[in-house]
Amino acid sequence: MALAQVLARGQITIPREVREQIHLAPGDLVRIEAVGAGKLLVEIVPTLTLEEILKRYHCDEPVDLARLRAEGEVVAAAEVIAKMGEGDARRE
Repeated sequence: MALAQVLARGQITIPREVREQIHLAPGDLVRIEAVGAGKLLVEIVPTLTLEEILKRYHCDEPVDLARLRAEGEVVAAAEVIAKMGEGDARRE
């Protein structure tokens, strides 16, 4: 068992022997979950290669990125305007 100290900003350095044992590398993502009083579960989030992503999310139809971007911009603008209106309502 290895020990690690929690630093002031909540950071923990995972000891080298543990990183080597589980093949944890710089840039890997980990999921941290509280699983009980005083217990954490830390799991490596698997990463996919570009080839794996393309296989998993295969699309048979052409994708119109310009149309999707324009639609997303309209939705985002509406959300910003709505939030601005909420700020005005609070001031009244």
